[in-house]
Amino acid sequence: MGLFVAAGWVHAQSTLTDQFDVRITIEGTCTVLTATDIDFGTQVSAAGTHQQSGSIAVQCTNGLPFQLGLNGGESGTETARVMRGPRPATSTSIPYTLSAFAFGGSNWGSVETGTAYSGSG
Repeated sequence: MGLFVAAGWVHAQSTLTDQFDVRITIEGTCTVLTATDIDFGTQVSAAGTHQQSGSIAVQCTNGLPFQLGLNGGESGTETARVMRGPRPATSTSIPYTLSAFAFGGSNWGSVETGTAYSGSG
């Protein structure tokens, strides 16, 4: 009798269908992949301007707007950056600027001062 009920249950079985949504929210992110040093090499002690370039590679989520800012380094302010010679602190200071595009862009600064580089992933 138990066997008969089980067989009857199998024949009475029906297929039910329904739909459901599958969702994902992806947060946009940015990562600094590389940042190269800027090395002016050895220069003679004379007045003049020297140009050199480096690069910063950033990878961001497609279409994500971003800002890439630089602080003032040792000087503390991006409008008066200086590099210093070897210690002691009384050594020579040499002013320099950084621009977003090689040799001709505006002074590259911070997000807070509105002088950061802006782009889109």
